[in-house]
Amino acid sequence: MKYKWQQQCQVSSCDRIVGRRGARGWCSKHYAQWSKTGSPTGTLRRPLEDLFWEKVEIAGRDECWEWRAFKDEEGYGRFADRTGSAKTRTTIRAHRWIYKHEFGEIPEGYVIDHLCRNRGCVNPSHLEAVTNQENLARGWGRRLKNGMTNECVNGHEYTPDNTYVNPKGRQMCRICTARSRKKYEDKKKKVA
Repeated sequence: MKYKWQQQCQVSSCDRIVGRRGARGWCSKHYAQWSKTGSPTGTLRRPLEDLFWEKVEIAGRDECWEWRAFKDEEGYGRFADRTGSAKTRTTIRAHRWIYKHEFGEIPEGYVIDHLCRNRGCVNPSHLEAVTNQENLARGWGRRLKNGMTNECVNGHEYTPDNTYVNPKGRQMCRICTARSRKKYEDKKKKVA
């Protein structure tokens, strides 16, 4: 051993060195195994539900239950679903995992709506399976902030002839899109 703090992993048959912080006396490999399964050798398997609920701060019955682990850039909690083989393991949004666990599979073509409007909430009573169109109508998007007007930002009315929904599910004004495209093309011609 080169330094005083270096010691061998306490798991038998492991000759790795423990890091500076000690990690319960285990090497990084066995510490990671312990955090996933509850055992440094991986012989114990903690139920997936236990792993989920230890990441949730439960308030009152009707209040939001806040996800305290990793959240993605949109504010939704992420949970590693460790069912199946190592190759098929996935990370799923926490509210979708708890919905499936409590109510069963999400119907095809449906999304999970937070009735409380808190993306970090995993309280099953705050979740409902709805169509994407219903979810967008309930949402806090630009149209809702503008008083649910039936027109675009520039005042063009949303009609079947003037409106299309882009691949992200956003309602777009054809007039504004055409103007924007023309402006871009004109700018491109000036540069060339």
